[in-house]
Parts: sequence; structure tokens; C-alpha cells
Amino acid sequence: MDADKSNYLKYIKQMECFLNKESIIISDKTINFAELMKDYLNYAKTSEKYHSYLVSLDNGLMISVKLK
Repeated sequence: MDADKSNYLKYIKQMECFLNKESIIISDKTINFAELMKDYLNYAKTSEKYHSYLVSLDNGLMISVKLK
């Protein structure tokens, strides 16, 4: 994802029903814009639906793998 940062949580929840188990979501600029996407980052890190980790590459990438 690389869109309006403050709406990332809304976007991921809208597309969840279309994702298969082991789908990968890569979210861009998660370090530079962390303040605007706090709710999304928290959801990606704490949801039992995903295994997520932050990669300190460029402006930051959150990589999430759908578990269920």
C-alpha cells in the first residue's frame, strides 16, 4: 500500500475479505509517517490475523503476512 496514510487501517479492513491465507501486504513509508498511521501500525502488529514486521529500508516498510 502506498496511499493516504491516515486511512491505511480503513483500507486493510476493506480488503481483508479478498486476501487468502499467506497473502503479503507491504505498506510503504511506515517510519516517516508513523504518526499518521498509528492505528494501522498497531493493528498490523497486534492482530491475530497477521504476522507483521517493520523493515528499516528507505522510509520504512511494514510487511504483513495474513495468517487466517
